[in-house]
Amino acid sequence: MLYTEAAARGYLRAFNDLDVIHEESYGVHMDQLTAYSFFLQGVKAGYPKAGKNIAELILKARFPWSSKHAALGYCIWAVRTAPDAEKASFQEDCEALVTEVIPDAAMRERAERFADQL
Repeated sequence: MLYTEAAARGYLRAFNDLDVIHEESYGVHMDQLTAYSFFLQGVKAGYPKAGKNIAELILKARFPWSSKHAALGYCIWAVRTAPDAEKASFQEDCEALVTEVIPDAAMRERAERFADQL
């Protein structure tokens, strides 16, 4: 698959596209864990859209080993990392996530610390 080759060559958007392909089952069996793995690789490579998408996936998939504060942390990281021209869009998407999570002050603090570590 061309996306896999592009990701192997370091094309950051390919990681994001691969995870969406697996998350939404476009031509492959739905595999949220594989999607999570590709999103995580995108985050590690510094691709902000992967951070926003992994946050949404964590809430949607309800992985037993992940948490809402991690989802919020990935979104915070994505907003911080996004180019200035795209920052408003990322903030808007993450505000929708905050509305779903309804974090208290302690959760926000854990999410901030999590984002700092990414």
